[in-house]
Order: sequence, then C-alpha cells, then structure tokens
Amino acid sequence: MSIADVTAARSGHAGRVASPDGPRASRPKRRTFTREYKVSILGQYEAASTPQERNGLLRREGIYSAYITEWCPFTGCRDLAFS
Repeated sequence: MSIADVTAARSGHAGRVASPDGPRASRPKRRTFTREYKVSILGQYEAASTPQERNGLLRREGIYSAYITEWCPFTGCRDLAFS
C-alpha cells in the first residue's frame, strides 16, 4: 500500500483504495502456477540426469531454482539435491 493509497482511504473513498486504471495498472501481473504444472516440472527436474539438463529446464521454462525447493513440500516430491 502506498502513501497515496493510505491518503485515499482516509479521505473516505467508500472502501475503494486504488482505482483499476491508476498509476500502477500497467504493471505486469505475477505469474501463477497450477498444481499440475508444478508436478510436471518437478517430474522433469527429477528425471534430468545432469545439472546441465536441470538448468536447461529452468531456463526453458523461465523459472528459478528456488521454485523447485518451494514446490517440493506441496507436491510431495522427494528431497532434491542441487548440484
């Protein structure tokens, strides 16, 4: 929440803090990943036999290795060791 949002909220805009066409409307939205996508990527990651193949998968999909460690507890994958 920015100072402009706080000011707008205090001035009583009926619960509407920021307008959808405000100064940040053109910002890109965060990517979201479905459970099926996560399971698919984790399966491909586990199947990769070398670190180069794993890194290639991450680059091809445009995701960070931190996602792999974050997704593991939620999808039940085995503990992955990063080489």
